[in-house]
Order: sequence, then structure tokens, then C-alpha cells
Amino acid sequence: KIHPDPSAVAKIPIFQDHTTGVTLIESMVIADYLEHKYKSSGTQLLPDNSDHTANIKLFIEIFNSTFTSAMFSLFQADTKAKVEEGRGRLAAALRTIDRFLQERSQPGGPFFMGSKFSQAEVVTIPFIQRGVATLPEYRGIDVWEIVGEVKATRMKEWMEAGLARPSLIETKPTDEVIRDGMRKFLVQKMKEDN
Repeated sequence: KIHPDPSAVAKIPIFQDHTTGVTLIESMVIADYLEHKYKSSGTQLLPDNSDHTANIKLFIEIFNSTFTSAMFSLFQADTKAKVEEGRGRLAAALRTIDRFLQERSQPGGPFFMGSKFSQAEVVTIPFIQRGVATLPEYRGIDVWEIVGEVKATRMKEWMEAGLARPSLIETKPTDEVIRDGMRKFLVQKMKEDN
């Protein structure tokens, strides 16, 4: 009832701030709202430096247009050839993100902002969690294996740090729950390759 598009396949996250009456959808919008509203409490997820904030936003955009897009194309693959093509897209995505991390992330730690956990991880690591949990089961593709194949060492370091973050561990659903939740995006019946 809250989502403006009743036909949307994905209807979460939805956020309601009962103190102000604000109702929001979409991860980035919610993350920005919470960052601005509660800037003085908890972990600052966006730096005061506008160049660094722009790089975080660009990282998220590149991540979504490469990794997230490749993951969902694999869910929609309906032939073995399309799965193999999707695997190639995923490998290219991991190379692109690795290069961006090498060139634009801050030194001094494994996160995008070096030692500081930021919105770069808040918005993207849940998709890494989903890919790691679902792709081996649904398409026989191991994200970690591809990271090694393409020698994405900075990506590996970033993924390990993000997935090990205590707040992510404490709030992560089980792999089974993740797979069940992502099943609605999956083409389950594979056709024969022509």
C-alpha cells in the first residue's frame, strides 16, 4: 500500500519516520535521509569533503550499473549461453569496480574511505551478500572464485572488510532467507540453447 507502484516486483525497502510522517522508498534515498537527519549520531557515512562524497556517490552508481546489473541479468538468464554471458559481465564488473577502488578509494584501510565505513559500503555490500548467497545456488557461479580469476585484489579486500563489519553480520539474514527473497527475480526454467 505504501509503494507508489503496486506492480513493482521489489517493494522494499520502505521507510517510515513516525516522528515526521515521512515515508520513503529506495535504498539511496533512505540512506541519504538518515545520514542528514541523524548526522550528529552514530557513524558519519558521508564525509564533509564534497570531493569524497561525490566519489562515494560515483562508486555506488558504478557498482549498481555493473555488479548489480550483472547479478540481475544472471537471475534472468534462461539458457546456459546466457548464464555464461552473464558470468562474463560479472567478471567485467568486478574488474571495473576493482580498478575504481584502486584509483579512487582513500588509503589507510579496506573500505572506500580507507579506515572509515561509509555509505559506499552501506548501499553496496548488501548486494555482495545477495550475490555470494544466491549465484552459486541458482547459477553455479561463485563470486569469490571470479574475484580471484580476475585478480581483483582491492575488490577482495573491500568485500572481506564489508562482509565482516559487525553491523552487517548482526543484521544479515541467513543465506536461505536471502535466496528465498531473491527467488522472485529468478527465471527458474532454463531453455535449451539454440
